[in-house]
Amino acid sequence: STVASLTYRLEKIEKPDGKIYKSFALMPDARGAVLPGEVITIPEDQPSGEWTFRLSTPGDEGKTLGTCFVNIEAFVPPQLRVSVNTVHAGELFDKKIPFRVHAEHLFGNPAAGLKVEAAVSYVEKPFDPEGWKAYSFGDDSRSIKGNYEVIGKGVFDSEGNATFILLPDPTRHPSTMISAILEGTAFETGGRPVSVRSEANLHIYPVYIGLKTPASRELMVSQTNTLSI
Repeated sequence: STVASLTYRLEKIEKPDGKIYKSFALMPDARGAVLPGEVITIPEDQPSGEWTFRLSTPGDEGKTLGTCFVNIEAFVPPQLRVSVNTVHAGELFDKKIPFRVHAEHLFGNPAAGLKVEAAVSYVEKPFDPEGWKAYSFGDDSRSIKGNYEVIGKGVFDSEGNATFILLPDPTRHPSTMISAILEGTAFETGGRPVSVRSEANLHIYPVYIGLKTPASRELMVSQTNTLSI
C-alpha cells in the first residue's frame, strides 16, 4: 500500500504514572507526514511530570515508530520575596562596598538556609551635573562593555540575609560615571531561581573634565580659537 493509505496510531499518551491518557488514529498525508487533527491539550487537573507520546502502527502488537518525552509542569508562582538593598548612589567607588540580599517566604518567614547568588554588571551613564549643561564630560575612547560577573554564592542566614562585597577594579576605565546593576538570586527548595535587580550610580573618577561646546562647530586655521574647560 502507499504511504498515504497507511493508518498510524498515536498509541499512547502516557501519564507520569504509566497510565494511558489518550490514544487515537492518525492518517499520513501524501508525503507521509502525520499531524494530529486536533490540538492536544493537557488539562490542569492532570499530574505534572514526564509524559510519553508514542507513535506506532495499528494493532495490539503494532510496531513502535517513535517516542517523545515531554515534561509538563503546572505553573506555580514564585514562593519567595527577594530584595537587594541599594548601594548609596553617588559614592566614589575606590573602596569595598557591601550590599545585602534578603529573601523571605510569601507567608512571611525568612528564607533561612536557602541558596543565594549575587552578580553585578556595570553600564556607563552620562555625567550631566546640574548647572553645567553646556559642557560635555567623558572620554568616548574608553568602554566597560561585557562585564557581567557572579561575585558570590552562599546561603541565607537565620534572618534571611546574605551579604556580598563589590570590589573596585583599578583596571576598569569607563568613559564617565557608571551604574552598578546588582542582581540577587534566591533558590527555592526545588532549585527554581527567583531574581531581583537594583541599580545605583557610582563614580570611578574623583573629578570629571568637561569641555564646553563652542558656539560654532567650525574652528579657523591660523586664528586663535578659545575653548572652555
